[in-house]
Amino acid sequence: MTFTKLSILALLIGATPVTLASQYKFVATDKDPNTKICIAAAENNLLRYMRLVKHHGFTYQVIADHLKCNEQNIADFAYSFSSTRTAKFIDAYRKDSTSFSNVAVHSPSQINQGVKVIYITAK
Repeated sequence: MTFTKLSILALLIGATPVTLASQYKFVATDKDPNTKICIAAAENNLLRYMRLVKHHGFTYQVIADHLKCNEQNIADFAYSFSSTRTAKFIDAYRKDSTSFSNVAVHSPSQINQGVKVIYITAK
């Protein structure tokens, strides 16, 4: 590529809006492995989520049905931060899956407000 094309590409990449998920900083309130799983789900990091679940000896079904992140089911919690890829994966393993239509999604209007810190606790 020529310098001009690279410059235009750099401008376009720099001008693209930041995704909603990057507007949050997820902070664990403890060192519980379940909290790490919640954070991976909220960050829409499906690969990390899958690795953590397997590494700690859980099954996807147990996590999907029983893990609560900030008092919310993990799939609903992930979806509330627009982490749809991970939320849909988790929801596929739930006994009573949901369409996510009744789950509150954090507003994209927070994009211009800087990074919001979310403290996460798992149960």
